[in-house]
Amino acid sequence: MHCVQWKVFGTADANGFVKAKSIDIIGQANMRGNVETETMKIFGEADIHGHVTTNDLNLRGAVHIKEHLVGGHIHGYGELKIEKDCEADSISLKGAVTIGKTLNAEKVNLYLHFEDSRIAEIGGEIIRVTKSKALNVLNFLKRFRYDSAKLVAESIEGDEIYLEYTKAKVVRGKEVTIGPGCEIDIVEYQTSFQQDEKSKVIESKKV
Repeated sequence: MHCVQWKVFGTADANGFVKAKSIDIIGQANMRGNVETETMKIFGEADIHGHVTTNDLNLRGAVHIKEHLVGGHIHGYGELKIEKDCEADSISLKGAVTIGKTLNAEKVNLYLHFEDSRIAEIGGEIIRVTKSKALNVLNFLKRFRYDSAKLVAESIEGDEIYLEYTKAKVVRGKEVTIGPGCEIDIVEYQTSFQQDEKSKVIESKKV
């Protein structure tokens, strides 16, 4: 399907490739092929079985992508699940994020909420992970416990890194700050390293 604008109010199924200048989903959509669009707004739920390419993804709900996501700006709140890689200019999300392989972005801002986030590898220039204190969440996501939200990752690598409530094997950066609630095996830093007393770091070294 090729069109200028695709709007879904309610439910929709697309069995093939979808290309549109803009896609607005207010409800629920299942897309069984690749998706290519300049802007994509999801106010509800979307299941996408292929790759997604978009300049701007505005999330207010939940999206599950079974392949890769290549985007410019990814922002909003809710639940983002990508089974393979995510590559973007920036990502700023409040909620739960699951990425099966690598997240690469110049700026990464994750505000942990609802449940645990799991990302195999994170790479970027500025990486900031904090626990969200906001209470205004979607009704279908209120079933998750706020207190349990944390990020689990294999490796995190960037220039400026600030982490809260993160469990990771390796953190590498120029300036690294480990905030409260973290469990880190190894921290490698170039210029500065700070650690909250409520966090655990097994080994830290300047490289």
